[in-house]
Amino acid sequence: MILNALSSSLILIDEQEKLMPAISNREQVIDNSIRLIKAADHLSVPIVITEQYSPGLGLTVSEVSDATHGSAQIIDKTSFSAMKDETFKDYISELSKLCRQSFILVGCEAHVCVLQTALEIKAAGHEVFIVTDSVGSRDPKSVETAFTRMSAAGIHLVTTEMVLFEWIERYDCKAFKALRELIV
Repeated sequence: MILNALSSSLILIDEQEKLMPAISNREQVIDNSIRLIKAADHLSVPIVITEQYSPGLGLTVSEVSDATHGSAQIIDKTSFSAMKDETFKDYISELSKLCRQSFILVGCEAHVCVLQTALEIKAAGHEVFIVTDSVGSRDPKSVETAFTRMSAAGIHLVTTEMVLFEWIERYDCKAFKALRELIV
């Protein structure tokens, strides 16, 4: 299945101040999340940010939250799966009604919140894409194991550039010219 910007939503999971210093590939997760945010913003792809118990783990790191320019829906949650939060679940349902059936997930931690959220969005009947170079955990082995489990569940594993090129679609369009600096 090829991604399309018109049917996609970007979900950033728990890239928070007190969690990110412990993530093994944190710079890559943050940098690629920002690239995807910029593309999503330019292409009018809705952005959702989750924060796991923000009083304890802090807010989303400033580099990521600043990149959204306030356009993201931010949802504070206490369950590891964002789908256990009624506000998040309702927002996913609303996006789905707007023909936004492809959910692109990035963030932390791969084997906990990303995994559980992805499995439950998939179980709700949606297409789920995990951006492998924009997902992290404290232990790289946990990331690898989470990817294996998600793939076995029918969740698509993609890279940042795969998402960008699929959203843009053509090299001779305005979107490519505007977003080519995001392609490394």
